[in-house]
Amino acid sequence: MNALMKILQRDVLNVWAVCALMFVLILFGTHNGIFSLVALIVALLYVLFVRNNREFVLMAFLFPLATLFKPTTEGTSFYTIILLICSVKYLFEKIQIPKLLYFFIFFVVFEQLVFFSVDALKTIKLCGGLIFVFAGLKKLNKLQSEECFYSFSIGLILSSFCPFLNSSFFKVNDYTTRMATLGGTYGDNLLYRFSGLFGDPNY
Repeated sequence: MNALMKILQRDVLNVWAVCALMFVLILFGTHNGIFSLVALIVALLYVLFVRNNREFVLMAFLFPLATLFKPTTEGTSFYTIILLICSVKYLFEKIQIPKLLYFFIFFVVFEQLVFFSVDALKTIKLCGGLIFVFAGLKKLNKLQSEECFYSFSIGLILSSFCPFLNSSFFKVNDYTTRMATLGGTYGDNLLYRFSGLFGDPNY
């Protein structure tokens, strides 16, 4: 186990190799949920023990793939679990949360109470997401932020390409047909494209 921790902490371990491994595991997870579970374990080990803020690069890559990153077609994405664990990690690092962030969280909860639409899971996701984004703003330098942008872009491209891999083996459509597709018009034609972002509560 110590050897694995040392490998994860080495900066020479390219985060892109981990991203590639995660993509393969998530894609195979559409065939068998055990691959998604393995991907969850790999991602958790990485975000908890990697150094130099590399976990932000991995999380940016996984963001568009959240719709597929599940053990089954229903339920909460494993991405959400990793995001919340990262948020707790940053709270233990005693990152000072600004009062404005607390006010925004209070406003979201208050709005749900007023309109009788209280959803504890969505509120927790939102709060965890805000803490994660704030931690990124505090910790990332310019070069690391650019890496996150490239990582997100690659994840989005791969996510949008996944439906073309749908087959009897990769059951991608089973994960995406329950969510709306992003539509647009081009002349008289209605065009659709899939993105893991659209319709996903993590968005």
